[in-house]
Amino acid sequence: MGADELGARSAPARVDVCFVEQIAAAACVDDAGRPAPFERSLNRRYFEAVVSELAPDCDAGPICTDGDGAGLALDELLDRARDAELLVNVSGHLTLEPLRSAPRRRAYIDVDPGFTQIWHAAGALGTQLDGHEHFFTVGENIGDARVRSRPAASIGTRCRRR
Repeated sequence: MGADELGARSAPARVDVCFVEQIAAAACVDDAGRPAPFERSLNRRYFEAVVSELAPDCDAGPICTDGDGAGLALDELLDRARDAELLVNVSGHLTLEPLRSAPRRRAYIDVDPGFTQIWHAAGALGTQLDGHEHFFTVGENIGDARVRSRPAASIGTRCRRR
């Protein structure tokens, strides 16, 4: 196989990425750690700084649980979500139902599998896992037959590791 053939077959498709970070209004603080409105919060500024540094060409929209947004307005985020092929929901932080349910598919990335399994078994996650078709975990032993306790079974789904 020639280099041209390899390049033609492995050319990546264009992927538009939009980062959304849901921030609870009650968690918004100023630089001194005092409660602050979302629009002036350290939380919002930190998210914007990280995205600007690590993914400057990507759209980003921090959004407050009350629907107040920055960067991209809620209506624009909803339009983007309706057009999206996939929502990647890290630790289930995005809970605003209109945004969470709009994409064609949803993947839950579990970055703290011990707690997720325990909280789910105790009923403490509510609907946080609902509506996701795909589940991924960083837990290296989730679903491993050699491990006595197989917590992935407790959420009623098969997790893909790394």
